Amino acid sequence: MKKVLLLGDSIRMGYDDYVKDELNDFDVYYDSDDNGRFISYNIWMFNQFNNKYGPFDIVHFNSGYWDMTPEGPHREHETPIDEYVKSLERLVDYIKSTGATPIFATTVPIYDTPKKDGLYEAVDHQNKVVIEYNSKATELMKRKGVMINDLYSLMEKEERYGKCYDSLHLTDENYKKCAKQVAKCVRLAAK
Repeated sequence: MKKVLLLGDSIRMGYDDYVKDELNDFDVYYDSDDNGRFISYNIWMFNQFNNKYGPFDIVHFNSGYWDMTPEGPHREHETPIDEYVKSLERLVDYIKSTGATPIFATTVPIYDTPKKDGLYEAVDHQNKVVIEYNSKATELMKRKGVMINDLYSLMEKEERYGKCYDSLHLTDENYKKCAKQVAKCVRLAAK
């Protein structure tokens, strides 16, 4: 049975259980209690999983919101785009060095301005920044020969980009759609 690792932020946390259901003939790993946050944290998480359970056959990962979003009063992106791309490359190279196949998932779109409810009060999410970071990331993945799971395009077709009330996270129905596409990509990579 092939071993699959799912890494990523709260979007991954929304679809991981559904992916496990879709891939019931694979051995699927993820941390249901820990948000992958920044790309650097995903590198650390991969190391932890690889040391504990490795090696994996396939690693599907997404990252971005935490990296590309300024949190007030700080106005700069938490991870500047060049550092983000460099860290993505580190993760891809690390995954490949273990013999696993990486799959990169684009960051899903942001609909309008997320609701300000305390949690997001000082956070300034902008879809134009998602597009910019996704563009640089996909350039890297193409250069490195990494499969791209375009979750951005999948959710771009949905009403309100598939978002729930906060305009950032997805509805349950749309997490299920993402899970189906993740599972499809994993099956393709497993052939």
